[in-house]
Amino acid sequence: MAHASRDLGYDIEIKIGDKEIDMLPFVKEIVGNSILGMLEALKGYEDDKDIEIKIRK
Repeated sequence: MAHASRDLGYDIEIKIGDKEIDMLPFVKEIVGNSILGMLEALKGYEDDKDIEIKIRK
């Protein structure tokens, strides 16, 4: 089954260690929109800047 590709206005990449995790376009949209929605509510958010999030265990 082919998946429709649409321009979300951003690209999202998730790595664990040095290995990139593959995501379907739908999953990228869900993850990206969830993160952007939370960050937009924070003081200091700038719409035209790159966002980097790192979580270390």
